[in-house]
Amino acid sequence: MVYNGGGLKVDTGGTIDNSGNIMLVANDVTNDKFETVTPASSKFNLVYTTATNYGQLYINGFSQANLNTGLVSKQFKEVKHGAYQQIGLPFIGKTLSDLTSELGKTFNNTRYSGNEILYWDNPKVLSRNLSTATVTTAADATRYYILGGTGLDITTANKTIVGKPFADPVTVTLNGAGAGINFGVNGVARNIYNEKYNSYVSDPFVTPAWNNTTSNYGKDMYQLANPYFTNLDLSQIGISEANGDGVNIPGLVGIIIQPSINNVTFNTTTGSADVSPNFVTFTSGLAPSGDVDKLVIKPLQSFTIKRSNGAASYDFPFANLRRFAFAARTSFTGPISVTGAKNANRSNSGSTIKQLGVIALDADGNEMGRTYFVVYPNGVSGFNPEVSTQATAGKDNVIGTFEEKAVDGGVDTNYASQYWLYINEANEQDFKGKPLEMDLYSPAIKSLKFEIRENAQLVDAGVKVLSTGTGFYYKDASGNISEASQDSVIPVNGSQYNLFYGKPDAVLATGNAEAKPSRTVIVYNQSIDNYIVRFDSTWKKADIQVYDLSGKLIMLKKNVPANQDFTIPLSKDNRAYIVTAVSESGVKAVAKIIR
Repeated sequence: MVYNGGGLKVDTGGTIDNSGNIMLVANDVTNDKFETVTPASSKFNLVYTTATNYGQLYINGFSQANLNTGLVSKQFKEVKHGAYQQIGLPFIGKTLSDLTSELGKTFNNTRYSGNEILYWDNPKVLSRNLSTATVTTAADATRYYILGGTGLDITTANKTIVGKPFADPVTVTLNGAGAGINFGVNGVARNIYNEKYNSYVSDPFVTPAWNNTTSNYGKDMYQLANPYFTNLDLSQIGISEANGDGVNIPGLVGIIIQPSINNVTFNTTTGSADVSPNFVTFTSGLAPSGDVDKLVIKPLQSFTIKRSNGAASYDFPFANLRRFAFAARTSFTGPISVTGAKNANRSNSGSTIKQLGVIALDADGNEMGRTYFVVYPNGVSGFNPEVSTQATAGKDNVIGTFEEKAVDGGVDTNYASQYWLYINEANEQDFKGKPLEMDLYSPAIKSLKFEIRENAQLVDAGVKVLSTGTGFYYKDASGNISEASQDSVIPVNGSQYNLFYGKPDAVLATGNAEAKPSRTVIVYNQSIDNYIVRFDSTWKKADIQVYDLSGKLIMLKKNVPANQDFTIPLSKDNRAYIVTAVSESGVKAVAKIIR
């Protein structure tokens, strides 16, 4: 690391290629400047080598005017998100049309073209078009941009974006996102662009979906981006620490980390969706859970914060979250300083959060998906709107768990057809030894790997027992119960497993397995004023049967393609029907409807 107290000038013909870490700290706010004297030949380059080896620049104590005399050339490479690319632009006074030459594709002002530039409007819960003539201002420091992905290649070779850095402090107010907006029943209301909210709004932290009468589904969500040329560590932003980073967001529910490769989909009918991002959840006074190793946000990257309904307005300061490290803190390390002291003390076992991660691997050992089982003393077993560490899984996830029955364990069939879970919460006392069903939905899954954490920290390889003297167990498809150990890998012998915190009773280890829940649902679609069958992604075709309440067959459709929704053709006469959908392998979904 290079520390520079005072100003820095890169003279004509001079170049700084930074592959490491540089700190620029002004001693005299009036006179100290960051300068690249001749933009054409004076270069301050932040070099990108790999995803964990790139130059970072920390700037502090300069006025914006004294930073406007310098340009930073930020090299980067990023996985392709899909139809649209999510990005931050940590540059003030930058004209968006410059991105055409910098990123090697032509941007325009046409919405839905795949070539437009959008930004996310948190208060209004929509993406707004930006003219390519737009020039960024100080208010845009944390803005979350969405770039049309047609012809965009930022994966094959390094790209370089050039601009003036933002001055400290960078703060964004978290308050009232979505306040006063009526999404309509099941999200069928339309925004100012005539787009249905349910075509792009999602909220993994609220179940069931569109439960707006008792929840803040799709609201109190803030999509933001890193405004700096250093990493941001979000791991402690929901924790009050002595001598900490000074960030403790009230009502923090969770964080969504920007999507992985090819996971943003779009079409003009259904809108856009992020198929499989990473999720982290928070509960008061405890460490985060879920994808806690993803909580370092790199320069140019984005994230989303979810807060609880009615949480107090909060001015979110970014400066103290800056870190050069590539791994999130598992305990407080303090803000960046020349001497970074570390406090690695662990919380007492009575207040720790225990987490079992199960990672689905293909034949080559590549990750296909993952799910988490989280327990802690105040955790909630079964369905309850007050759960604080849960996040739903998407329709295309290949591994997950279902909402459990609080008393006996197993699947709560009242909710199995409505959602399933990426992170599932239970109480470590009242759910001890009870089964949590985990299902696999891809024949390509060949093995499962266990990842065990306590208070967000990985335990040592081979460890089974946590600080409470208890560990996690699993029951495989053959009925065998084994204790899970950190970093162990087991072969897959079926598509249905049970997970346990604490060793189950012998009674729980025997008996016939329940049928694996189907993710096919029969639901009312407000936008077409009719009922539809929305199929499990593993189904290829289905037979659809409709009966009246006397048992008479009203309709039969055979070999219906399961790659799209099926609209049930019934006249509107206020009668009740039983609808069944049966897959090619005999899996059945049943629902009673009134049409």
